[in-house]
Amino acid sequence: MDGLNTSSNIKEQFENLIEKCERNDDDRACFNVGKILFQGKKPLIKPDKYRSLGFFEKSCELGHGEGCAVAAQMLSLKDGKEFEEEEKIKQFWKRSNRLYENECLENNNKIACHTLGTRLFYGQTPELLTTELFSRVEKLLKKGCDELEYGKSCHSLGVFYDHPAQKKKDLALHYYDKSCKEHNNGDSCWTIAKVCEVDMFRFREDQEKMKLQKKFLEYVNHGCNHTDHVLSCIHSGVHFIREINRIKQNNEDDYINIKTEHKLYKNAYNYFVKACNKDSPDGCYTCGNLLTQKNIHTKELFDNSNQLERLILAKSYYQKASDLGHDEASKTIGPIEQQIHNLESQL
Repeated sequence: MDGLNTSSNIKEQFENLIEKCERNDDDRACFNVGKILFQGKKPLIKPDKYRSLGFFEKSCELGHGEGCAVAAQMLSLKDGKEFEEEEKIKQFWKRSNRLYENECLENNNKIACHTLGTRLFYGQTPELLTTELFSRVEKLLKKGCDELEYGKSCHSLGVFYDHPAQKKKDLALHYYDKSCKEHNNGDSCWTIAKVCEVDMFRFREDQEKMKLQKKFLEYVNHGCNHTDHVLSCIHSGVHFIREINRIKQNNEDDYINIKTEHKLYKNAYNYFVKACNKDSPDGCYTCGNLLTQKNIHTKELFDNSNQLERLILAKSYYQKASDLGHDEASKTIGPIEQQIHNLESQL
């Protein structure tokens, strides 16, 4: 949001924002003017990065933490910086960090806690990662997660405790779990699922593997069903396909296991459909492939469906995958259309 309402006179609104900034010392107005000038607003307002910097600097002077950070970043990108500008950058970062820290600790602003905690942790400021700084990061992120219930801070705490300088795996998993289950953070669900997947290959005992497999499915299912995490859907589908292949490799194709394979095949298909619905080109392409494979499971995907219906549906998945940029899907559409035409001509 830049403070402009597109339904009314943009030029007039922009001039009013400048007036609020310059006459009323409104830090948010100054920041919004800087943002508008940085990006421009076609066709009335042309981008002017030099002028935008001045407004970001003014917003910083008036106490806008993000304005300080943007001013520091803009100056950092400048070639041939003078010593005075290098000092200015440090002062902007220092002021920005102080403003965010105050917002977090004094005003319980969860986004301020998260922004400053992650900024310091990922080295986006000139401050070095010392033991003291690690303690500061932990304090900010714990407040954001444990006190203010901000899911992104819980995920970042997981990353923090996973850091080689911390090596606190149990704490990392605790916060990933909290972020996944309580705040529906797909990245956290996926992180724990990957840990389970890696551990599965470390254990030889079937009982341990089964426990980890169950946990893996628990987290990828949550990631797929409750978040926008596409990889969770894809890997849930891949898991069921692997199970079918495992049964085949062990020569377990008796009547009971064929029924199990049908169920696994349908589960795999349903997860790839979910991935496709989240606009995954690979998910859509795989749906098409599962519908067109010539095996005993394909007809089981839909009760009373026939080959023509499945091909028409497969074509729709290939088309969506192609629209999303999948090259192989684009090459598949022509042959599928020919098969559809041949079957329709036989009716």
